[in-house]
Amino acid sequence: MSVKPDELGEDWYGDGGVVPVLEEEVRELLGKEAAVFMPSGTMAQQIALRIHADRTGRHVVAFHPTSHLELHEDKAYQRLHGLVGRTVGNARELMTMADLVGIDEPLAALLIELPQREIGGRLPAWEDLVAQVEHVRGRGAAVHLDGAPGYNPTTIPQYGDATNWVLYQYAGDATGMPGFSPGATDTNRVNVVKRGAAGTIVEWIQRRAGNIAVDGNFGTKTEERIKALQAQYTLSADGIVGIDTFTLLSWLNPAPLC
Repeated sequence: MSVKPDELGEDWYGDGGVVPVLEEEVRELLGKEAAVFMPSGTMAQQIALRIHADRTGRHVVAFHPTSHLELHEDKAYQRLHGLVGRTVGNARELMTMADLVGIDEPLAALLIELPQREIGGRLPAWEDLVAQVEHVRGRGAAVHLDGAPGYNPTTIPQYGDATNWVLYQYAGDATGMPGFSPGATDTNRVNVVKRGAAGTIVEWIQRRAGNIAVDGNFGTKTEERIKALQAQYTLSADGIVGIDTFTLLSWLNPAPLC
């Protein structure tokens, strides 16, 4: 973060301290009207779905059969908020447009878990995701994006009416563990980040890697630093940030700049 601890002031209930500063930085990063910090993803999910339900006057929320809400939260959406869960699609496959078209009741919201953890952390193709969102919105329902770490963090939020954006291993920078885009192209699908890339995700990589300038440009020095870390942690030292290196960086504390 850009604010030193001694500049934050006293932390009063709902005001002051580090939380409002964090919320403002994330709000600006994602281009939203507001951002709110929740101590758990479970809390954030249920609050978002309840708000969508209250706004639409509907009580049915849809999600994949292996959604975290269905498998790991003891149906809290039902017990605490009176919502009705509707599972969509095959439990072993990603949700498809055909699955959504087959829903014959009005929804308050569709929750899309990105990635779908229980079936191997799979992500839909970007064009499929956009089409699904547009279809659901066209039927008067909201779309809640759960997580979205596999897509560009400055692009994915515009497609959801609410986005549960998780800050993993928060330590010294407010960008947490955002998604990333390949090379220097405009695609939003996960692949790799390598020499020639630029932007917010490169800044995150540089902060996590440490001992290099944070300028948002993936050049020779950044590549060399990534190679050194990969070799240190017995990864393939190719200087390319794929999923293994990305995971490694997410667990490294930011090192001081030279």
